[in-house]
Amino acid sequence: MKHIQTLTLTILCMALMGCAALKPGNDPVVVRAEQTVKVAFEVCDSFLKWEHMNRSAVPPEIQTYATALRESGPLAFKTARTLTKAYKQNRSDENRANLDTALAVLIALQSESAAYITALTR
Repeated sequence: MKHIQTLTLTILCMALMGCAALKPGNDPVVVRAEQTVKVAFEVCDSFLKWEHMNRSAVPPEIQTYATALRESGPLAFKTARTLTKAYKQNRSDENRANLDTALAVLIALQSESAAYITALTR
C-alpha cells in the first residue's frame, strides 16, 4: 500500500512540477530533464517494489515487463543522465535531440509502469 501512495504522490508532484516557474538563469531543458529522470525513477521503482511484493498475484505478462525493466531500466536512466550532462556542456540541437529521445524512453517506462500498477490495484 505504501508504494501505491508513493506512486500517487509522485504523479501529483510531476503534475505540479510541470507548472512550476523556473528560477531566473536556469535552462528549462536541463530542469525538465532532471525532473523527468527523478519522477520516472520514482514511478518505476515503486512499480518494481510493488510487483516484487505481489509477485504471486501478478499476471505473467506483467512479471515479464518487470523483469525487462529491471534489466534495461538502469541503462535507460544512465543514458538520460549522461545525455543531460552532455547537453549542459554543449547546448547544441543534436545534444538536445538526443536528450529528448532518452527522456521519451523514460516517460514510456514511467507510463507503462504507472498503467500496470493502476490496473492491478483497482
